[in-house]
Amino acid sequence: LFNTSFRSREWSNRRRGTMSTASFKIDHVVPLKNGEAQIGFELRARENTVSNEYEYFEWNYPVDRYAFNRSIQTLSQVSYAKYKGYITPRLFLDAGLRTTLYLPVRRIFADPRLKFQYQLTADLTAHVSTGIYHQFVYQIEEFNEYQVGKRIWIQAINEDFPVLEALQSTAGFRYQIEAWDLRLTAYARRTNNIAARNPAIGFFDVQDISPVIIEDVGASDSRGLDLLIQRLGRKHQFWLGYSLSRTQFKFDRVSGGNAFDAPQDQRHNLKLAYMYHQNRWHLSSSFQFATGRPYTTPQLAEGTDGALFATFRGKINQERLPVFHQVNTSATYDWHRRSIAHNWLGNIGVSIFNLYGRSNIVGKSFAFVEVFDANEQLVQDFEALSRI
Repeated sequence: LFNTSFRSREWSNRRRGTMSTASFKIDHVVPLKNGEAQIGFELRARENTVSNEYEYFEWNYPVDRYAFNRSIQTLSQVSYAKYKGYITPRLFLDAGLRTTLYLPVRRIFADPRLKFQYQLTADLTAHVSTGIYHQFVYQIEEFNEYQVGKRIWIQAINEDFPVLEALQSTAGFRYQIEAWDLRLTAYARRTNNIAARNPAIGFFDVQDISPVIIEDVGASDSRGLDLLIQRLGRKHQFWLGYSLSRTQFKFDRVSGGNAFDAPQDQRHNLKLAYMYHQNRWHLSSSFQFATGRPYTTPQLAEGTDGALFATFRGKINQERLPVFHQVNTSATYDWHRRSIAHNWLGNIGVSIFNLYGRSNIVGKSFAFVEVFDANEQLVQDFEALSRI
């Protein structure tokens, strides 16, 4: 639930959604000399209901209402074939084809996928992969007062909410020696047919305020580099994960064809974890550092009556929340006590989240406030804080 209000007028937005799935699946694996082949079939039925209601109030009295309600039932049939095995003693192949007959649009979608893995040395392996991925259930991107959530799950059904199509390619290395494991992977992903909505409350004439629902279909480009270093020992375990990435959206109507950072875009994401085991004691500690997510700030605009009002039209996701970082730690003790009649097992532990009390900002929202005496309007922002 979120509210946007100004000039004694208020819009209230309530949304809810459900998704249920039933499926029947069979598959068969055929062992081969240097690998195996797999074939399968799946029949899937889904039902999705979405309710999104806007109510307009003046001086706390309801005046108008706009409802976005959908109930969708879909049926799809999936067939797939897959092979994985060694072509040569050093070259490993993982190839497959997945087809989906999606009855709502009466079309067959093909997802070919291919992966090669080559053993360069006894400790070093290289791999490349590429594939097409279709997604029939996804979240609608929504651009409103801040960009940290506000999504609705829905099924692909028509041109307004099409089937997502993505082409993804990866390349990387894996180095293993004794207890150490190092993985480095670069990836690129292009996703088409992303559905978006923009409840543009108060964007236009302040004399005739109504929610303008912009339904648009766009694309996203994601590129990144993932690094994983881990050491798995009997007493000591350590891993480090780091992601360098960028994801951008582009929509003709929402952004005028200009690229902008996606709501989930985080340039840097670093995670460290350490675990120690000694007899019945288990100690662990973790640290996370991440770039703040993007959001959109409102702007003051002039209405047809010459008065100022706040709007979110303008550059999308140009601002960033502060960086997120915190440390968590825990300690656990296991006990085992035997007697003639009983065999007792148990553990006791303590966990401390956000060890040094960092107040991380996880979201922003805005309220439109008019100062009647001063004949001016202010934009007041509120920060959603997290201490865990």
